Amino acid sequence: MICPITGNALGYTRHMEDRAGLLIRQRRFTASAFTADLPDEIDLSGGKIPVKNQGSVGACTGFSRATGEEILNLLRTGQYIELSPQFAYIENQKAAGMLGSDNGATIEASVRAAAETGICTEAVCPWPGRYVPSVLPAAESEGRLHLIAGHAVLTQLPDVRAWLGHRQGPVLIGVTWTEGMSQCLGGIIDNIGRPIGGHALVLIGYQPGYFLMRNSWGEQWGSHGNALVADSLVSQWLTQGEAIIGISDLAAWGPRQVNSWEGVA
Repeated sequence: MICPITGNALGYTRHMEDRAGLLIRQRRFTASAFTADLPDEIDLSGGKIPVKNQGSVGACTGFSRATGEEILNLLRTGQYIELSPQFAYIENQKAAGMLGSDNGATIEASVRAAAETGICTEAVCPWPGRYVPSVLPAAESEGRLHLIAGHAVLTQLPDVRAWLGHRQGPVLIGVTWTEGMSQCLGGIIDNIGRPIGGHALVLIGYQPGYFLMRNSWGEQWGSHGNALVADSLVSQWLTQGEAIIGISDLAAWGPRQVNSWEGVA
């Protein structure tokens, strides 16, 4: 679906979301498991992860996952490597059983694909700028080398903040998108106007009273491609049962070490 305000595509199929699957496969996370103090603010992108633009393709689940996994690689290695939203979107569609038309995917499929078929670099599977329902075997081979270790369904505001603040990883979100969110006046999301579809994005940090959210509509949207989302709106999303899912490369929730993209310490 195309946003009538900005002309950008959406692509999160909220009505098909497999919430039971997300719960069954998760590893539970609670803020109380950590004793260290949280930083007052954090941006997991470190200013190193460029904003992406899905254009008129309904690939928001692929773009949000690619951005999220770029952040995981940055946390793990200290380096930015451009990953493939095309590969992520097509694998998400395969996992959702939706391959063949540009009709989006679910967050559950995105998370499951990240754990089962992984992701490859943009160099191996470039973004074609249109819907192409296939990827090359070389991309599939590379993708299987780079799997996330797990995910957590976050249901409480303190858990979302703790997940980010303790650097477990980014938070993939799938929400009902409204006209006011599309406009993002002043770089702050406002939940006003009529719903226009479902959209997948990624939370990459926070500051007092707000979360930092990355969109895939280019730098012209919001504040250079990002937006501030009030704690109250994230709480509303949680209450409404929207998909708020932390993804991580960590085998167990806790401190991390820095390796390389190839996994060599």
